[in-house]
Amino acid sequence: MSSMLPRSLIVACAAFGVLAASAATIPGSAAVDPAAPPALHAGVVTSFEGTVTVHPKGAVRGRAVTASGATLEVGDAIRTRSASRAMVELSDGSRVMVESDSTLRLLGRDSLEPQKGRVLFDIRTQGKVSGVIVHTPTAVLGVKGTRFVVEPQDDGARVFLKDGELAVSAKQGKFTRAGRGRSARAAADPRTEAFKKRLDAEFAEALAEFRLQAGEAVDIRGQNVDPIGFSRAADESFDAFEAWLLDDSDLDDFPELKRD
Repeated sequence: MSSMLPRSLIVACAAFGVLAASAATIPGSAAVDPAAPPALHAGVVTSFEGTVTVHPKGAVRGRAVTASGATLEVGDAIRTRSASRAMVELSDGSRVMVESDSTLRLLGRDSLEPQKGRVLFDIRTQGKVSGVIVHTPTAVLGVKGTRFVVEPQDDGARVFLKDGELAVSAKQGKFTRAGRGRSARAAADPRTEAFKKRLDAEFAEALAEFRLQAGEAVDIRGQNVDPIGFSRAADESFDAFEAWLLDDSDLDDFPELKRD
């Protein structure tokens, strides 16, 4: 019939329809879900050493950081390998140093979770009513303008507070003072001994929250709280952080201090 389309044109149209229908299912295709929420910028990798990877939304496979300026979105995790570390600047100007063989996840713009290794936080308030929240397995650290190190453990974390104050809240139930046998293993230090006495008085009854002052450190295992002394590794982290903040341009008179 004269009104019928040529067979070749019908085949071509059918093939085009199949390709168009399947394009939306191809990963990385141009099709975008208009209902998908936009990515939320949470920070940027300002500098790094060694092998560092960013894992979108905590994915197992990550992308290698190859240059400063790599962005981090809410839900991403940053991981360092052995003999590696990274400096992250959060959206509010606070800085975080992720030490060697460590993992940090950004749960939100003001909510962070060290998951492995050792992470140093240098938090700025800039007049905010509420500060940054740092999550550990059994406790939440409320932070406003302070510098501290967190070493996450399977059932808790060690926290070393250099400056400022931390409010430590139990995620469930209340904290209890750990036995003196565990505390005896901490290095003898006047600040630690004073901290122990203060906690002994505060933990006469179980508490849902307590506060750390500058120079104090604590080991939280489950609901047990144990005052400890500053470890050499924690002190080295604070020193490394200070050194890293020095821009090479400020070290022209001290070439021996410049990083390679």
